[in-house]
Amino acid sequence: MTDVEETDEDMQSAVAVIGMAARVPGVADLDEFWGALVSGRDLTTRLEGGAAYGVVAGTERFDAAFFGFGPRDAQLLDPQDRVFLECAREALEDAGHNPRTYPGAIGVYAGSGESEHLAVLRAQRHRFPEATDEQLRLAGSRDFLTGRVAYALNLQGPAVTVHTGCSTSLVAVHLACQALLAGDCDLALAGGVTVRGAAGAGEGDDLLSADGRCRPFDADADGMVAADGAGIVVLKRFSDALADGDQVEAVIRGSALSNDGSGKVSFTAPSVAGQVAAIRSAHLVADVCPDSIGYVEAHGTGTLIGDAMEVRALSEAFGQPGPSRRCVLSSVKSNIGHTDTAAGVIGLIKVVLALRHGLIPGTAHFRSPSPHLDLEAGGFVVTRDATPWPPGHGPRRAGVNATGIGGTNAHLLVEEAPTPDGAADEDRDHLPARAARTAPAGVDAAVWHGDRTGEERDSAAPAAEQDAGGGESGPATSVRDADESESQAPAAVRDASAAAAEARTPAEKVIAGVWSDVLGVADVGMDDDFFELGGHSLHATRVLARLGPALGSQARRLTVLDIFDHPTVRELAALVSASGPR
Repeated sequence: MTDVEETDEDMQSAVAVIGMAARVPGVADLDEFWGALVSGRDLTTRLEGGAAYGVVAGTERFDAAFFGFGPRDAQLLDPQDRVFLECAREALEDAGHNPRTYPGAIGVYAGSGESEHLAVLRAQRHRFPEATDEQLRLAGSRDFLTGRVAYALNLQGPAVTVHTGCSTSLVAVHLACQALLAGDCDLALAGGVTVRGAAGAGEGDDLLSADGRCRPFDADADGMVAADGAGIVVLKRFSDALADGDQVEAVIRGSALSNDGSGKVSFTAPSVAGQVAAIRSAHLVADVCPDSIGYVEAHGTGTLIGDAMEVRALSEAFGQPGPSRRCVLSSVKSNIGHTDTAAGVIGLIKVVLALRHGLIPGTAHFRSPSPHLDLEAGGFVVTRDATPWPPGHGPRRAGVNATGIGGTNAHLLVEEAPTPDGAADEDRDHLPARAARTAPAGVDAAVWHGDRTGEERDSAAPAAEQDAGGGESGPATSVRDADESESQAPAAVRDASAAAAEARTPAEKVIAGVWSDVLGVADVGMDDDFFELGGHSLHATRVLARLGPALGSQARRLTVLDIFDHPTVRELAALVSASGPR
């Protein structure tokens, strides 16, 4: 990583990525996603009849009450809106910002895919006799995706819904960057979502791979695989992110948009000239030399014409390669399929992960380059295996390319994050969000979101999830505490023999034992502070999950705030004992 002190003045127009969230086929979270990318796994699902589709699990479930929706309203709402709302909240948690206490304006820029949801609602009109036609339209229309997120999370910056086909989410990222630099908002969510379910597997049959394998840039490429997915990045002006001590995951140095106009064979066809314009403009805005770019995450759908024209455009935009240029070309669609409106932002998230790990994932299913591609003309290479990306003389840089039916092209230039104060990347403390389906995790999430109801924190309980059929399941929540380090230990822990010699009540013994197991501390004293022992909110949820069954009737319904307010074994045991039987 580069040192903050070495950044140039032109970084004042850069935008920091400080948080991310995604729903990706075949994996539970971004850690699993990264592992699948590095190993080259195909995450699509074989459906009945042999068709392949990128299926995202759990899209039928939604914690309605948590977000302030009644059961009927949740059933009416397009699944795309539900998934995107969940991602928005998780992305903000990953960034470490609570929208209800954030001092500035938070904007949201995004779009969703074509959906038959409104048509289904109207066809099933008899199931919702009390709903008006206007209520059905509000629940099923794509126009209100961002406005609904702004309302649910109290975001008071611009809420802009974008529709540019497959380039939607990358266009949304560009618009969010421009809004930040113009001062329209101080923090921005940007991304996209497509959720069609298996019904989307047969859409665009003439473009789909016959054997259900997406092979971008390969000699055997014969089409794409459709998929569901969602992704959001949290963006902030780079200078503000540094000043505020945010965890900067990557830096967007420049971005640009273009349209093909009429200079192509048909409305739906891609254009070399249009893509070249966007790519070159992004390079000019970023003020970087193409030879300094080591990786391009391409649109790469695995279609013969699309891939050939994209490689031609990249080669023309990058110009004659210098002797040191070796730029890896890759496409996440080889792993998960084409997520339509979410494709661009998921590609961006892949790039951020590659920059974080110093490793460029390969392109799944790749064996040999298509003879229709002149990769060498632009200094590009495609690999099946992951490529190490060690630090060089300058910062690591990558491009992200997206095109859309109708001709709207987007290109981003992304750079690795500088290391604060020259510290090594390994020394930076960062606690990522973790998904959970336990009651304690739901309580902790309710603490984050608790001021929407004004209820007492110790009475906040996870609401039942409502699926499309009105069924119930445990809540899906996540927790983040950006200020606590998982690895820090207290300066001194009392002597083991002294701790063992203390007389303890049964409740104190149970609490001390659970803390010891969860925190990995051999001997926990009666007055040792949970957080000085290295605990944080994620540890607190694990403690709560263990204490309930262990203490039985002696325990009341504890919350994470109880541990914050009573951070020693002695204090927490006294609270439990005072509460009496449940």
